[in-house]
Amino acid sequence: MRSDPGICGKIKKLIIMGGGCRQTNTTSAAEFNIWKDPEAAQIVMTSGCEILLVPLDSTHSLCGNGGEQEIQRVRNAGGNSGGGSSGCQD
Repeated sequence: MRSDPGICGKIKKLIIMGGGCRQTNTTSAAEFNIWKDPEAAQIVMTSGCEILLVPLDSTHSLCGNGGEQEIQRVRNAGGNSGGGSSGCQD
């Protein structure tokens, strides 16, 4: 972005896994990707591109309103994420 500022015009949306509110993985105020290279994070965040920032917190809970049926559906989906995600709701 620094070497070719026009690149943002070719990017529809940046979806970034970074940051955190209650869940962080480096310090009490930082998630690793942002902590490791804050200058790069600032360049990206101020680039003018549309950004969807997905915080680390989103990987630690499963939101839903389907109750036990939804939890069972996720659990039955198989794979590593189904069992792990539904376990957060138990």
